[in-house]
Amino acid sequence: MSAATGLTGLTFQLTRARFAVRQGEALLFFAAVLANTISAALAFTVAGGTMMFYTRWDQPTGLLAALKAEDPSFDLILGFYVVLALIATALLVPAMTSLSASAAVLGAQGREQRLAALRLLGLSSGDVTRMSLIDSAIQASIGTLLGGLLYLVTAPFWGALEFQGEPTALILPWWLALTVAASNVVIALVATWWGLRQVRISPLGVARRGAKPRMTWKRVVAFLTILVLTFVGMPRLLSGGEAMAYVVLAAFISSVIFGYNLFGPWMLQVFARLYRLIPGPAALMAGRRIMADPRSTWRRIGGLGILALIAGYLGSMPFEMNSNVRALMRTFADKARWDLAKGVVITLTVALLLTATAILISQASSIFERAGLTVALHRLGTPRSFHTKARWLENLGPLALVTVVGYLVGLGIAQPMLAMAKKIGQQASTTGNVVVAAVLVGGFVLAAMALAATQPLQNQVLHTQRRRND
Repeated sequence: MSAATGLTGLTFQLTRARFAVRQGEALLFFAAVLANTISAALAFTVAGGTMMFYTRWDQPTGLLAALKAEDPSFDLILGFYVVLALIATALLVPAMTSLSASAAVLGAQGREQRLAALRLLGLSSGDVTRMSLIDSAIQASIGTLLGGLLYLVTAPFWGALEFQGEPTALILPWWLALTVAASNVVIALVATWWGLRQVRISPLGVARRGAKPRMTWKRVVAFLTILVLTFVGMPRLLSGGEAMAYVVLAAFISSVIFGYNLFGPWMLQVFARLYRLIPGPAALMAGRRIMADPRSTWRRIGGLGILALIAGYLGSMPFEMNSNVRALMRTFADKARWDLAKGVVITLTVALLLTATAILISQASSIFERAGLTVALHRLGTPRSFHTKARWLENLGPLALVTVVGYLVGLGIAQPMLAMAKKIGQQASTTGNVVVAAVLVGGFVLAAMALAATQPLQNQVLHTQRRRND
């Protein structure tokens, strides 16, 4: 069968039709755009910060150039800033991908009946996939454009914040800005395509979701292997004192983040079994939902788990310089005393915004997807508090678990870096973990607020028997 023509026009017509009804489709569309907007704005900002530190390392000016001329080993400290910026970027990539995947779920898995209707009209599975990709491209393009505008508006305000004794400048070169924008759209399209793999639409218009395989012990083995390699490899690399070791260090940290992403769903699957020990049907329902799709649960709260890992790592980083340094270095130390503290707070804030947004849009999607079951249980006499308790247990329990585990892993992998920092005249500050703990608590509260913001949608579903536009 040849591919159908006019799919782009039909997709635009269906998109406009989603705004003609008031059953939640418009809200889901704007939620997907919001996800892409926040993701793009933060991607532009973090890329700008990384480019700024790299430029100062490669072509230092002013005080930085004088310090490097006086002592070539100062290049290691400039490289240390680049490494921390790369770590922030490594944090953003999986969190940004997770947020884009959540936005794709809003468009790909929340409208199975509409996809089935298109199959009944004669469209092939490939045609339906292309229409969904076009729909996601529209949302991602709008979100990327708005995110770019938000980045341009906020970029001048960063100048009031100093790093390395100089004002912050986050303006990206045009080629890097286009790369970031294209990456944001591509990630959204890949996430949509992957989401459609979980939905199978037969030619008779029957929609069914593909079976989700259980998490296996292989994920645990992979994560433990990465941790062992990190503990063994980092001290050997850092003992050389070469600038290239910083780049490899960033690769190690990225690998740990990747491994935690593998380990997280398996951990949640095992954790959900403990819910049977909690009395009440709401806990049983929450545990069953987590076990049925631990990947989906991880997409909602995994960002905060990765945030906790980075927080445990950066919270142990040195914030002060030793006193036995030269006058010029002392001047730099005084100006850059709070650089790492500011970097920690900024990095955590970025991840907090991504996590809270992911929870908000994923819960909005799940509420509409479970509308039929929710209404059926309500008619059987289930109180409204049952659904609220189930949603909170489904999210806040795993949220606390991944936060604690991630923080402990971050503390562990920070030890080799602390040993290296002492060799270049830095020492840890006791205020680091206090700042990190406060931000983590704030992040947990922000995630809870995002969850509470979906309560009006739950109330709306209980007054709606079916979604008319389906």
